[in-house]
Amino acid sequence: MDWKDKRLHMDNALKEQFVPKLRQIGFKGSYPHFRRFNDKSIDILGIQFSQWGAQFYIEIAKAPSDGITLLDGKHFAPKTLKHYHTGNRIRIGDLPFDFDNGDFDNIAQKAVDSLNDGEDWWIDKEKEFE
Repeated sequence: MDWKDKRLHMDNALKEQFVPKLRQIGFKGSYPHFRRFNDKSIDILGIQFSQWGAQFYIEIAKAPSDGITLLDGKHFAPKTLKHYHTGNRIRIGDLPFDFDNGDFDNIAQKAVDSLNDGEDWWIDKEKEFE
């Protein structure tokens, strides 16, 4: 199986296992970018695939509820905000999630499990927006 086929299988496993969990805990958006809106902040999650092989990262971020304005003056509204627009972000879970072995369902479950670390981080960062 080549890298492109592995990527398709990994996408499908994440859409079947990881995305429903995100929806269950309040995230909206479309694969691979998701947001959860709070009173004063936005929890952001993005899946970033490597260009060098069968790997991906889960990046999470926290932003003000009205979006972010970058130093160049460009504003990203809450519904268009991505994890890479903010410096207030980390990677969670396996670094990276490596699916070269073809164990897509197991890797997708590890991604689901990594959300516990994400929830802890988002809760801790919420203090900055109070």
